[in-house]
Amino acid sequence: MLGTQTLHGVDRFGEWFTTGVEGWAEPPAPKGNEVEREQADGDYFLPSFYSARTPTIDGTLLGASHALALDAMVALNSAAALGGVTLSVMEGGVTRWALARYAGLDYTWVTHEKVRFQLRLKCPKPQKYGERRTFDMTPSTPVQVIHRGNYKASPVVQINGPLTGGVTITHPSGQFVVLGDLGVGGWVRVDMATGRLKLNGNDRSDLIGASARLHQITPGLPASQFSINRGVGYVEVLDTFI
Repeated sequence: MLGTQTLHGVDRFGEWFTTGVEGWAEPPAPKGNEVEREQADGDYFLPSFYSARTPTIDGTLLGASHALALDAMVALNSAAALGGVTLSVMEGGVTRWALARYAGLDYTWVTHEKVRFQLRLKCPKPQKYGERRTFDMTPSTPVQVIHRGNYKASPVVQINGPLTGGVTITHPSGQFVVLGDLGVGGWVRVDMATGRLKLNGNDRSDLIGASARLHQITPGLPASQFSINRGVGYVEVLDTFI
């Protein structure tokens, strides 16, 4: 699926067959610089990162009519908006997804109703995501947080009031301190990917204290231990893949 558009199955346009998805199962290309070691063998081993993911989807449409097959190509052109939509790939009963946007479409008519197409997409983030896992928290009771992907994941922590006097999130990398009286019935949400804080849905990153360490959860065991000093809430993490 690309947003709400079927890429393998039957819809009003006809029957779609996805015959291949290149650039999805394998990791994107690494990027980084190398520096030669002067007067020594080899190069310096510098940090490297993954490039954006660029899936290419090959498929065939058996249109219900020539007019509907034409409309289907128009729909493909607009399915991946410039702002990004969810690309979901199910294989063997397991679904992985990523945000993607349009990068190009080529198609060739085989008959008046049959058309072969190649849809090119770009996923700005190299990660793919799977199941969403939620771990409930109560004050001073540590919770063990895991995910079952194969790449480090950034959790989200939400805490519901009363939060008089602020709240402290403790995790393996340190603490994330939120300052001030946050209200009796309010809630705060901390995104460990960006470090941004929302209070009752509004950005209030100005309430973040000097101690604001972020933490990424490595896949599998050992688990990452999270705790809070007041309120009740949960840690939410997505199975994250590369």
